[in-house]
Amino acid sequence: NQLILGVMGVDVSLEDIKRLTPRFTLCPNGYYFAIDPNGYVLLHPNLQPKPIGIGIPTINLRKRRPNVQEPVTLDFLDAELENDIKVEIRNKMIDGESGEKTFRTLVKSQDERYIDKGNRTYTWTPVNGTDYSLALVLPTYSFYYIKAKIEETITQAR
Repeated sequence: NQLILGVMGVDVSLEDIKRLTPRFTLCPNGYYFAIDPNGYVLLHPNLQPKPIGIGIPTINLRKRRPNVQEPVTLDFLDAELENDIKVEIRNKMIDGESGEKTFRTLVKSQDERYIDKGNRTYTWTPVNGTDYSLALVLPTYSFYYIKAKIEETITQAR
């Protein structure tokens, strides 16, 4: 019999999370994201909260608290173009499973002006000591690279 005696919460700004997150340049269409146990996005290139006060002409709250942003509750399936495989990945991430899946999908550009269709490999795993899961998304062409010794001359094909 579990009895809840109280509830405690902590606010952490997205800027703090971004500051503590490693910055990797994966490739033009590669990215990583993290979700919580409810499937809501913590980190994702399509997660773009707006500062409080934007769009309110009479009150500019940003002058008082410039780093405050609207709380964001964006589901992973809303951050990406949904399909059945992404639903399955989301469920496995919530259940704390690790996995990898390569499939053909549509991906929005960060500025949401373009949609790229291609094969993507989603690799995900739970984050130790938390209820969160982290995933890496890479296009299949990022698995290929040129291997050369530094002493060798690389000539450009014309």
